[in-house]
Amino acid sequence: MGLGWGPQIARGCNPPVNDKYCPEDMVSRGQMAAFLVRALNLTGRLDDPFTDDDGSVFEASIEKLAAAGVTRGCNPPANHLFCPNDPVTRGQMAALLVRAMGYADSGEGDLFADDDGSVFEANIDKLGTAGVTRGCNPPVNDMFCPDAPVLCDQMASFLTRALGLTPRSSCFATASSCHRFHRWMRPPLRRRLLLRRHCRPWMTWLGTALSGRAMWDVYR
Repeated sequence: MGLGWGPQIARGCNPPVNDKYCPEDMVSRGQMAAFLVRALNLTGRLDDPFTDDDGSVFEASIEKLAAAGVTRGCNPPANHLFCPNDPVTRGQMAALLVRAMGYADSGEGDLFADDDGSVFEANIDKLGTAGVTRGCNPPVNDMFCPDAPVLCDQMASFLTRALGLTPRSSCFATASSCHRFHRWMRPPLRRRLLLRRHCRPWMTWLGTALSGRAMWDVYR
């Protein structure tokens, strides 16, 4: 999964443990805001631009996304609502990612057969031209399904392509053990381990031979 390591974009779906991703769950607009804010490291924040996100766990992310001009609300033309609990559709996701990433090239246009007349058609074409989306009906992929909800695993693929993330192989047998190892190795320790690994390549075989704490005992 390209979102668990590198930039900590996804944090799991079952806090506080967060050892699950729930790939088949629908992504809410609030969750989408959090994904994008972490991915782009947005820090600027508008003061309460929407009236329906007070008390939401995603309120801060929503305000940062609005400050960056990535979201414009869910009830045009007034746009004083964000609808944080609504599922984000594939069309909405296209618009959010195009604004966030600054895609401008729509190629030859009309990349998909089912978005004609959609308010998101131009954004969908830009997202397709950028290689971030490949359609919703493989292997033909001549449809985008703009009104369908985005699932968590689809969101992972979209963001991985958009950000150019490289999925990493599992460091242990299970994702949960890999996640625990990642949390145990705090950033200063990770940097030290990486430095040692690059300076002493002849010791890298220990990464597969020893457990996390045993490896640290050897390296220090």
